[in-house]
Amino acid sequence: MKKGNSCNRITDRCTCPELQCGISCEHGFQHSRYGCEICRCRSEPMKPTCDISECPEGMVCSRLTNRCDCKNIDLICRKWCSNGYKRDRLGCELCECRPPRKFVTRSQ
Repeated sequence: MKKGNSCNRITDRCTCPELQCGISCEHGFQHSRYGCEICRCRSEPMKPTCDISECPEGMVCSRLTNRCDCKNIDLICRKWCSNGYKRDRLGCELCECRPPRKFVTRSQ
């Protein structure tokens, strides 16, 4: 059995560890941000398919989580940013580097 998630950066697909959970859920289990089932029940049934027209501009419809998610910036951006990437208003990473943090020192 695998521990954690195993992701392929080329296809952005993950294989999930086998769920070992002692509960039964009428609408199935909730999913982690990686698309893996977690031991929590869904409050309502999952939509049968994800519709890209429901997603805000700049987001993609994830088949793993069946919801609108940020595009995987590692697949579309060739920049390496030592301070990480800037984020848009939706919280998705942009292909722009964040500036270095400024540290303020207190004078005594």
